Amino acid sequence: MDNNTVQQVNQEIYRRYPEFAGARPDVKSAPASGTGPQATGYQLTYKIQAVTASNQKITRLLRVNVSAQGKILKVATSR
Repeated sequence: MDNNTVQQVNQEIYRRYPEFAGARPDVKSAPASGTGPQATGYQLTYKIQAVTASNQKITRLLRVNVSAQGKILKVATSR
């Protein structure tokens, strides 16, 4: 996945999830749904440390499945 595509996905994720702004994703190749040359995609994993109301630190993850063309297919987050 090229840097421009990663930057475009980052901008959209930072807009939707501002608490992840500045987090750099771990990019892995992953199969996308479907068949043919577009069947390959990428999984971007963002990780941050958040503080709960009781001042406990927790790790939050945001996983984004992206097509080879850079289209966001699925977003999943942990709490």
